Amino acid sequence: MKWQHDSALLPIDCFAYHFEVKKAAARAPFKKSKQTQLPSLALWQGEKPFASLWWQVSDEGLHFRIEVNKPCEKVSFPYLERGDGIELFLDTRDNKKSKVVSQYCHHFAVLPEAQEGKQVFDITKPHVYHMREKVDTELCVCKTELGNRSYTLELFFPKGMLYGYDVVSFDRLGFTYKIHGLNRPAQYFNLRGDEYNIAHHPHLWGSFLIK
Repeated sequence: MKWQHDSALLPIDCFAYHFEVKKAAARAPFKKSKQTQLPSLALWQGEKPFASLWWQVSDEGLHFRIEVNKPCEKVSFPYLERGDGIELFLDTRDNKKSKVVSQYCHHFAVLPEAQEGKQVFDITKPHVYHMREKVDTELCVCKTELGNRSYTLELFFPKGMLYGYDVVSFDRLGFTYKIHGLNRPAQYFNLRGDEYNIAHHPHLWGSFLIK
């Protein structure tokens, strides 16, 4: 099949990444395990991974643990690509029919070290017909461990911080990430951000069925 340049259907629209995630019991402690670790797709994309991410989904919110195998050398906000930092993308409805950023989409910048007195920023840019207020990132619980060769971030995003978060009524979440490392290519989850503007195309984020 030959793709036409003026076609509204792109090759990437024919592919999707689907995963399953087990919902944790209410107030269950976050455990680092094979079940909570996201698979690394970096090698499939010709990348050398330098970070690992674990997450846990519960009725109360989302836990993350991110281990980066390089030291934090510099943070730069809002220009994350100029330093070390993490971008997390979440769609609380996982709406693959929408080709725009809806009010249910979240784009967070997470810094290993505080800048402007904060480590977590809501940098979501919803479509003009889906505008909402910025979420209160002060609700996020953030713990950082900085080492000479690596750093670790532990995050908890309570449901009150995530617009539309309701894993009781909705059993799917859209999610992806981008991890920046100073003087090295970024690490992505399922799609390379230098080829696709993942911040503006939530239908390309990974789909997670909550079991």
